[in-house]
Order: sequence, then C-alpha cells, then structure tokens
Amino acid sequence: MRRKIPSSRLIAVAIAAGCVALAAALSASTPAATNSPIKFAAGHKCLVMTGSGDPTFIKNFNPYTATGLPSGSFVQGAFYEPLIVTAEGGLKPVPWLARSWKWSNGNKTLTLNLARNAKWSDGQKLTSSDVVYSFLAGRQDKLMDRVGLTGAGNEINSVKARGRYKVVIKLKAPDSQFIAVTMNRQFIVPRHIWSKINKVATFNNTRPVGSGPFSVISHFTSQDYVLNKNAHYWQKGMPKVPCLEYVQASSNDAALALIQSGQVDWTHNFVPNVEKAYIAKDKKHFHSFYATTAYPISLMSDTTKYPYSMPAFRKALSRAIDRKTVSKLGEYGYAPPTDAIGLNGLFPNWVTDKKVKARAKTMSAYSPNAAKTILTGAGFTYHGSRLYDPHGDAVHLDIHVIAGWSDWVHTRRSSRRSSGRSRRRARRTGSSTRTCPRTRTSPRGRAARRPATGFTSPTRRPRSCSTSGRAR
Repeated sequence: MRRKIPSSRLIAVAIAAGCVALAAALSASTPAATNSPIKFAAGHKCLVMTGSGDPTFIKNFNPYTATGLPSGSFVQGAFYEPLIVTAEGGLKPVPWLARSWKWSNGNKTLTLNLARNAKWSDGQKLTSSDVVYSFLAGRQDKLMDRVGLTGAGNEINSVKARGRYKVVIKLKAPDSQFIAVTMNRQFIVPRHIWSKINKVATFNNTRPVGSGPFSVISHFTSQDYVLNKNAHYWQKGMPKVPCLEYVQASSNDAALALIQSGQVDWTHNFVPNVEKAYIAKDKKHFHSFYATTAYPISLMSDTTKYPYSMPAFRKALSRAIDRKTVSKLGEYGYAPPTDAIGLNGLFPNWVTDKKVKARAKTMSAYSPNAAKTILTGAGFTYHGSRLYDPHGDAVHLDIHVIAGWSDWVHTRRSSRRSSGRSRRRARRTGSSTRTCPRTRTSPRGRAARRPATGFTSPTRRPRSCSTSGRAR
C-alpha cells in the first residue's frame, strides 16, 4: 500500500479530491442545514465543513506530516493535486493533472500527458520536472515517499520526463492497481520549493505554494480556518465557491448538531439513521452519500510478531468476530460484511475458485465454538474463561477507540461481547489505537484506527458526505 503505507493515506487523498469536486459542483451561494421546524439561516460565504473528534487545530499544512490532522486531508486536493483521481466504488479514473495516459510494453510502462496550462500559485509553470521530482522525493527524505520507492517492495523501475509535459513511468512488473492504489496516493508538489527544504519533518508549510483550487490560508484559529480560492486556477470556471471553511467538532454528535442547525454544510463523519436524522428535515435539499462498494476495512496483524505469527490464532480471531453485528452497530447496516478475503465487494470477479470462495465465506462466519476449537487445537488452553497461549501466558486484547466516534464505541462494545472468552480490556481514548499483545495499529487516519471492526475485512466502510444543495 509495495512499501506498506497505511490505507488511511489513500483514503485521505481520495477524500480531499472528492471534497474539491463537491465544492466545484456547488453554486457560489452555499446552503445551510435546518432544525425542525425548518428555519433557514443566512447563506454562507464559504462552503462550511466539519469532521468529528478533531484535535485542536495546528497550523500545519505540510502534506507529508499533517496526515493525522484535518488540515492534512484538505491540503491534499485543495493545495496539492493528484495526477489522476480514482474514486471509491469501482468508478472510472478521472483525468486531473494528467489529462490522458497510456499503458504499453506489456502494461509495464505508463505514459502520462500533463495539463499544459497548470501553474503553481506563485505563477510558475507546473511541468514534468515537478511530477518526476514528486515521485522520486522519497530519495530526498523518506517522509516524502508516497509510492513505496524506498521500500523493499518497490515496484517502480524509473520515472523520467519526456519533454515538459510528458512523464514515463516504468514498472518492474504489470500491476492492475498501480493507478487506483499506488499512484492515487501521489500528489504533486513544486520542485522549486520542496527541493530546498532540509528538514521536512519540522516544516509546517504555513504558506503553501500549490496548483490546486484553493491557495490562500486567509484565517486560522485553533477551532476553525478558511482556505480562499486560487484566483489563477488552471481549470476554467473552477472552483465555484470562493472559500472553504473547516470548523472543529468534538464528536459525531457535535457534528450532527452542526449540520442540523445550519452552521455547517458538509461533513464526512458517520451519521446513524441519516434518513431520519438529517435528510427528513429537508428532503429536497439535504442529501447523503455512502460508498458501500469500496476497499474493505481490515484489521491487519504484524505476522512477524507472536502470537499473530500463528495462522491458527489469526483464524480464530476471524471466527470470533460477529461481522453482522459490527455492520449493524458500527455502520448502521449501510455497508454489508465482506468475506474473509475482502475482495467480494470491489473486485467480485477476482476470486474464481469455488472452493476458495466457500472457504472465505466459512472463515468469516461468526462461531465462538469454532474459534475455541482452532485455538485449543493449536496448543492454547482455557482456565475458566481466560485464554492462555502455548507458552502459558494469558492472552488479552486492548481495543482503543477515539471517544468521539460514537458508532465505533458501540462496535467496540459489541466486539467485547461477541469475540469470545479471552479476557479483554477495552476503553475509550483520545489519542492512539492499540491492539495487543505486541502489536500496534496506525493512529494515522480514521480507517487505520479501527481494530474493533474485525480481523480480516469484516465490512466495507461507507463514506458519508452529508450535504445541502439549496441555492440562495
């Protein structure tokens, strides 16, 4: 995700590009949500957005280090753009900075034809030199490696410019997901700026120079900030809103109150029973979208660490999770569970062997008894309700969930009830996420911070964009 990059980074890029597309689709007069009875507030100058469980805002618009901050999500798309946008749900790739592309040499060579009118916000031209630099920037600093260039699993042979507006990427082997997964994480930065940054880790980039539709940070506090549009944006007529404003929401419930009251126009957070909680208040103008055909949420284990190195332990965990309940409580049933492989949603035709399909279905079926049988067959023992590994050590799992994510707090509780007889310690937290023993999940991004969802691909996560569409 290759060098394994947390999936949240892919999601952040996809969401950022999607936010820009949404902003471009709205009229200059941005709507507000309503309470019941309906009383419409005055129109907002900016498109006002919010998340949930946001930390205090820090003025860091470095796309390489702000990955766990709201600003990090929006800067990838608002300031720095991708070459091609690949949306969730199996949709066709959308040309962006790369206006066209072609595979050759047995699908190992990708030729990109760049936009010829794209400029950086400081007036300089965006050329193939910037694209090549962005791909290879991991050699300058590993923090800038978006495509796994410096990792053991690097699949790129070379990235070279062919003139000012053409880039040729040569792979070591064909990869059908190179554009959708690997290249979708790569945003383009100006070489004349970033090649001069000596310490990327400490550079907050408070005055970004980008090619995107928003280029100026006109207002910033610890609880909200405003991004003004790029007056010289290369896509004619875009964006159609003059600015983006992002306000802090401490939790899912706080975000819901903001959109219902008309203080906020757009949120990506989870809204349970969205039809009743939001859309019903103004069916003509209030809308939501949940991508149920997407990359699955997965609980990934470090198989180099004991006991996750034991296939039996991983299989038992998979059988010990009630995916249907997780889907119902954590997703409000919007997204159905997947099988144990997790490909049946976005790539239903990839697995053709009927025996493999049947096995994947069986291994995702909730069965505490089957889980116990697998564990005891691998040398685990039970003393009362406590599980002990083959070394005689007690097994326990810590599940940390961000306190503001009410949907996943419910899921965690369900997981505690359904996942069997091993002793569990679970609590809310406002910082990291951890699954023990001896492993840690990435705290970067919501998708990577959800161990309670199950062991292997238990559900396809819906992304919600609750928006209002009233013209004023």
